[in-house]
Amino acid sequence: GVRILEEAEAALAGDSIRQGETLLRRAIKISEESEDWHTNYIAHQRLAEALSQGNPEEALRLMKKALTVYDQHPDDERNKVMLLDYAGTYAAQVAYNTDGSYDEALDFIHRAYDIAEKKQMTDMMCQTLTSLANVAWAKDDYRQALDYAHQAESTASADLRPGTLQVLARSYLSLDMLDSAETVYRQIDPGEDVHLAYIVQSSLAKIALRRMGDD
Repeated sequence: GVRILEEAEAALAGDSIRQGETLLRRAIKISEESEDWHTNYIAHQRLAEALSQGNPEEALRLMKKALTVYDQHPDDERNKVMLLDYAGTYAAQVAYNTDGSYDEALDFIHRAYDIAEKKQMTDMMCQTLTSLANVAWAKDDYRQALDYAHQAESTASADLRPGTLQVLARSYLSLDMLDSAETVYRQIDPGEDVHLAYIVQSSLAKIALRRMGDD
């Protein structure tokens, strides 16, 4: 199961999405048969990630299964925080796509944050606060998003900082606070992340256009 999981990760990293999905489904089946529960819930999580863009409903179903497996066979609590955070993110995607309620998403992420705070997992506190900021933004509650993003930024490590700054800048932009939005976008270092570099550049262009419109 573990070996197939590694093969699946390599396939996904190489953009062989379909092959990665097939291998992950095999990893789930084999890990169930061998009762390797850690590999089982990790494979569910990875498969959910692979499907999340095209099919958030299926991703959410898989994350709920991952959580059920974890709860029956718990190990490192950090993993539970991650599973809850992912489940909340996919539940938010489903709510966003269907104009549904965000209650389920917020419930998952608040549960994740509570564990992270109790165990003082600083990186996980930052991650879950960033998720809460993203959900608040999706709900058009930009002030709340700003508040969560500021809290996340105060605990962000270097690798979590770009994602945290992104929701902070986006919240400023949605509140029409253009100077603050521009300042934060200019603080984001995309590194090798081409997608993030595009978001930063297009957002700065959007700010410039909005300023021209205001003149």
